[in-house]
Amino acid sequence: ARERGGPELRPKGTGNNALEGDASAGIHVDASKLKSIEQNLSTKEMMKAQKAKEFELKLEKLRKLREQDAERIKERFARQQRLKDHKTELMVREILSENGLKAEAGKLVEEYDTRMHDRKQALHGRWDAEVAQRVEHQVMKYLNSTPLQAPEHFKGRELLHPGDDPLKSLIRQANEEESFRKATEFVLLHSPQQGNLKEEVKRRDAIQDAVSRRENTRPMLPVPLWEQRQHYASNLGRFCQSCERGGSHRSAKRMGEGVHFVEESDGIPTAGKTKTKHEKNRLGILEGTVAKEGESKNYKRPDGHSSAAPCQDHYFYERGNEAVQREMPLGKRLYPILKK
Repeated sequence: ARERGGPELRPKGTGNNALEGDASAGIHVDASKLKSIEQNLSTKEMMKAQKAKEFELKLEKLRKLREQDAERIKERFARQQRLKDHKTELMVREILSENGLKAEAGKLVEEYDTRMHDRKQALHGRWDAEVAQRVEHQVMKYLNSTPLQAPEHFKGRELLHPGDDPLKSLIRQANEEESFRKATEFVLLHSPQQGNLKEEVKRRDAIQDAVSRRENTRPMLPVPLWEQRQHYASNLGRFCQSCERGGSHRSAKRMGEGVHFVEESDGIPTAGKTKTKHEKNRLGILEGTVAKEGESKNYKRPDGHSSAAPCQDHYFYERGNEAVQREMPLGKRLYPILKK
């Protein structure tokens, strides 16, 4: 190159010119990065501003829709209110209009109501005179030491009879009709035995007397005999005293300690026993006297709290994880094969 007179060639990247070239190249690279960053920021800001405008437009549309809905609801409410008022006014006018059929129907209904009201008042007056006043007279006669004069409508009889109650007059009439029907059927459908009419009449009278004396309820001890001395003196006193004192007596009910206990001496557990998360093979009410006293007796406390209703204690009940675990039900068994 020197022989031909051309410029002198130097290796690239050597000398001061190389350093200057590298520095300019670095400046150009940094400027390009800054331009790209500025472009990215500008695009993000533009996108953000565009989204904000879109949100503002959507919000404005929603506000307009809400305003339109509010106006529509107000108009609909006002229209319904006008229709309701118009309907009410028509109904009132129709009721107040006095035509022949309506006036006659209203008069009949009013007369019927008046007649039923008078009937109820008359029935109540009869009941008060025949039943209530007799009971009050007996009570006042018992409380006062001075003799009381009976009212005139008692007609000399102060005691209350079963037939005095006017409220049961219909029941008494039905019973009389039923007894008359049975008597007529008995006479008409059954012939006298061996032609003896007198014996047949006696037999029918005996049957009628037995039916009239028959009790309409279960046999029970009269209330005046519930007093302790009279109760114990009756034929049921021995059994009551034995039950109260825990003595020996025979009863159709199993009573005592462990009478419901299950026999498992052969080593085979009995089926049907209960279980919880923490206990298995529980006997439940078959153990001890739980069948008689209930499971609530296990929750009684020695300090006397909640002795009347142990399972209804609202203040000193057991707390903690163990109590919650006992109360929570058992989980349901899952089979992984069936999940598919």
